[in-house]
Amino acid sequence: MKPGLRARERCATALRLAFYAGACVVLSGAKRLVPLPVLARAMWRDPRGPRDPRREARDVAAVLTATRWLGMRGRGCFQRSLLLYRLLSRSGANPRLVIGFRRQGNGVEGHAWVKVDGRPIGDLDAGAAAFTPLASFGRNGDRCPPG
Repeated sequence: MKPGLRARERCATALRLAFYAGACVVLSGAKRLVPLPVLARAMWRDPRGPRDPRREARDVAAVLTATRWLGMRGRGCFQRSLLLYRLLSRSGANPRLVIGFRRQGNGVEGHAWVKVDGRPIGDLDAGAAAFTPLASFGRNGDRCPPG
């Protein structure tokens, strides 16, 4: 690979990471103001061409890196999941945004994750299997059966 091309790729990666980190910050506020179905519809993007697994892997890695930069490893599953849902829908992966809950002591704990081809993607915080899915959004942000 040519040195100039490598430098351009590093610059593009840095810009992508900065954009994703900024998007997570914006989504932190939006989740408190905008109803979930509206957010899901707003985050969906129609695919740009055929599905590209390499692009999917790159986008997932970049989102996970950006959320680590923001110190969101143990929290921020909702913002991370909304961003992954957006990027994976755009890449043609047909993701599903899932919101679930579980009993935790005397309270309830919530979790959000994205599934592609039936598998959780980028689920850092907790095993999605430990949560009972209560809401799920698929193509175009439309509600679909949980799970």
